[in-house]
Amino acid sequence: MQMKLARKSSLSHRSEVVPTVYWPRPLLRIALYCGCTTPIMPIRRYLQMRLFQRFAGCSANDEQLLKRHLSATICSVPPRSSMTRFLLSLLSTCYFLSALAVPAQVRAGGNGSGASDADVQAYLNGHNSVRAQHGAVNLVWNNTLAAAAQEWANGCVFEHSQGQLGPYGENLAAGSPVSSFPISAAIQSWADEASQYNPNNPVPSHWTQMVWKATTQLGCAVQTCPDLFSGFPPAAFYVCEYFPAGNVIGAFAQNVQP
Repeated sequence: MQMKLARKSSLSHRSEVVPTVYWPRPLLRIALYCGCTTPIMPIRRYLQMRLFQRFAGCSANDEQLLKRHLSATICSVPPRSSMTRFLLSLLSTCYFLSALAVPAQVRAGGNGSGASDADVQAYLNGHNSVRAQHGAVNLVWNNTLAAAAQEWANGCVFEHSQGQLGPYGENLAAGSPVSSFPISAAIQSWADEASQYNPNNPVPSHWTQMVWKATTQLGCAVQTCPDLFSGFPPAAFYVCEYFPAGNVIGAFAQNVQP
C-alpha cells in the first residue's frame, strides 16, 4: 500500500527565547495589579490565575505558563498609600466573586486534547527518549498546549498556525493511511532529522525543536483528515505545541546539543 508522509516545523526569528504575549491590554495590567495587592493569599493566587485565564486565554491550572507571563514588576510595586491598598483589595475581592462565574476551559478526555492517557505517555516518551540523548530535561504535558494543538489539528490544514494559538513552537506531521502512521511514526519522522544538523551552520528543524533545552512543556493532538492529501486515503494529522518555543535564531548553541 502506498503511503504519503509530510511534516513541517515552525521557525522563530526572535532574538530571545522568552516570548512577550498578550500584555498590551491596560485592563489586564490593572486587574493583575489588583490581584497582587489582595491581602488574603488564597484569594490572591486564585484571582491571578482566573484573571489570566479570562484575559490571556490560558487555563487556570497551567501555573508554569502563568508564572512566565505574570509581570514581576506589577507584583513588586507597592501601593502608594493604605487607602490605595484598601481600594485595590476591595476591587480585587469583588472581581474574585465575579470570576467564579467564568467557565473553565473544556478539556476532552482531561488531557487538553482528545489524547488518552496512553497517548499522552506515548507523546512524552517519544520526545523524552530523544531529548535524553542530547542533554535536555524531560518535557511535561500541558493541557493548554494540547487544547491549542487539537484546535489546529481539527482544521485539517497542513500549514503552521503562525502564532495564532499562542507563543508556542510547533511541529506538524501527517501520514496516510491512518493505520500506518501512529504517534510513534510521527515522532520518529521528526527525530530522523538529527543526522542533518550541523552545529557550525544550524538550521531549524523538527528535531531541533524536539531537543531544544529551554523547552519544558508539550501538548499534542491528532485528527483524521479525509482530504489532506489528494488522491490518498484519510490521513492522520499530528500537531505538537511546545513552550517555551524553540528554534530561536541565535540561540542554537546553548539549546541544541548534537
